[in-house]
Amino acid sequence: MEGGVRRDQWGYEVTTYSDACISAINDYYHQVLIYGRERFVILKATENDKDCVLANILAAHFLSSSYPSLAPSYLHAAKSRLEQATSYEKAVFDV
Repeated sequence: MEGGVRRDQWGYEVTTYSDACISAINDYYHQVLIYGRERFVILKATENDKDCVLANILAAHFLSSSYPSLAPSYLHAAKSRLEQATSYEKAVFDV
């Protein structure tokens, strides 16, 4: 399914059709900022929109430290949709 554009809690545009994906991304931001133990919530974002570049790149980053063998599939998913990504998503991907 083609994505629309939603905004995350900071106002950045994210290509997704799923409000649940955006909600999980926002929850992930919160977990990172508070050094929370529920950062796995980013995986819910990818479950809600497997094509969301931001969700996939954040999931790859999260998994790279604890489960590095799982990260490449999320990185590949993000890279495969990069042409449809917003400038914010592309910037996060490039970091």
